[in-house]
Amino acid sequence: MNANWLDPEICCKFRNVINSSNIFLGDASLRENWNLTCAVMDRLSDVVEYLNENFYSAPQTSNDFIIFMTYADMLVGATKELLKKFNKKYDDTTYLYSSYYNFIEKRKQRISSYEAEKNIYIGDDSFFKYIRCLTFAHPYETSSKKNYKFLLDGEVNYSPFVFDSGHYMSSDKIIDPVGLNIYSNKFDGSMGLWISFNDIKEYIKSKYNLLILATEWASEKIAYAETEWGNRKINRNKTKIEMLKDGKDILEHRYVSTHEIDEAIELLECECTLISNSDAVNKYKEHIKSCIPSLCDQIDNFNIEYKYPTPIMKALSPKPKNTCHMFDYYTSKIYSGLTGSTIGDNNYYGRSMAKLFAQGFVKDYVTIDYDNMSATEIRLLVNTACYLEKLSQRYGKIHPSITKSIEEHYNHMKKLVEPS
Repeated sequence: MNANWLDPEICCKFRNVINSSNIFLGDASLRENWNLTCAVMDRLSDVVEYLNENFYSAPQTSNDFIIFMTYADMLVGATKELLKKFNKKYDDTTYLYSSYYNFIEKRKQRISSYEAEKNIYIGDDSFFKYIRCLTFAHPYETSSKKNYKFLLDGEVNYSPFVFDSGHYMSSDKIIDPVGLNIYSNKFDGSMGLWISFNDIKEYIKSKYNLLILATEWASEKIAYAETEWGNRKINRNKTKIEMLKDGKDILEHRYVSTHEIDEAIELLECECTLISNSDAVNKYKEHIKSCIPSLCDQIDNFNIEYKYPTPIMKALSPKPKNTCHMFDYYTSKIYSGLTGSTIGDNNYYGRSMAKLFAQGFVKDYVTIDYDNMSATEIRLLVNTACYLEKLSQRYGKIHPSITKSIEEHYNHMKKLVEPS
């Protein structure tokens, strides 16, 4: 296998940095470049892999040279466009200067009135663009004097075909030569432009390595944002629900999803319509509240530990150890079907699944009015029943109507099963 002349890790590191933060999609000032960034990451991954696998050595056919230039142009264009959008400056290179100098000397031999100032090097970027245009982009009309200052006024160049190394016939002594045949409307006949394939590779490699500047730019944006975010902490003197809302606001400013926090707030603020459910529901709500300090710690220390699943996520999806084989199916349909807090037929499927699910242990803990309760209350009661059943299986069967508090009962049962 050929050695990689383009380092795949450069593209991987850029992708990893971009994917490490939601700032590039969430921040309005950066979002406009998000799709370009994704396109560059995906395109470069394929281009780098292809060039490494197929063009360690010079192309052996004319078609291979055209293919090489097509992929090389995608790479060069990607990095240049990305750095332009990121306002990152870089210096031009001179890897192609010797080929350019030989090319200009040949032009002088063909054009007697050729001006001396045409010797000034136009730079690798412009010369590569000229080669790219005549190789495949528009070989029938290359005439931009603005970009190609060596052209005469009104001069147009054309290229009937390209050369691979097997067609090399020149005294320039170029190693691994590739090139193209050029016509002009300013002189008769044709002339060859030969370039060292290794020089073109070095130029392409230098452009690809500029992606490191884009990675540094992205890392700086993240570091600056995280410094700003780290200055704000959750106010622990508030109520548990207020702490959740504070954490939600902080995460929204970090462009992080708050779905589980939204659900927790909605369940905690939901009132029972049946007094008989209050005791059981309050116990479940206390369980949710007990997870809030840990969640707040994770939010405040986001740069150290903000990992999924969060404690709140676990509390919002309690699952008894021993369940029916359809448990996951039923609960997923209940949670997805009973969205929001609406009442009525809009959540018909979710309500139907909840009715079927409640034929089991749910009715031992809560009473659900599937036709008149809100979607939020039904979700709350289903979660309550699952939570209590989970604890009952662990510590012994109980019912929320017992005189002692459920927590006291669990503690008592736990002492009985634990070795002394």
